[in-house]
Amino acid sequence: MDEPTARTELPLRTMLRPSEVASFLRVSERTVYRWFELGLIEGIRINKSLRISRGSILTLLEGGGHDR
Repeated sequence: MDEPTARTELPLRTMLRPSEVASFLRVSERTVYRWFELGLIEGIRINKSLRISRGSILTLLEGGGHDR
């Protein structure tokens, strides 16, 4: 069997790139964008770039996603 991929650490920066979040959570980048669009995680768009709030990822992991 294949060895499971080791989970990366969540960087300590306040704002994270979608690729960093995807790697940490073991989901696709598209999923991260979708969660942002649905309001499940907080972030900010700067021109065409997206940065995700580290705090919103920690909240999501604690089971307390954003209420819509």
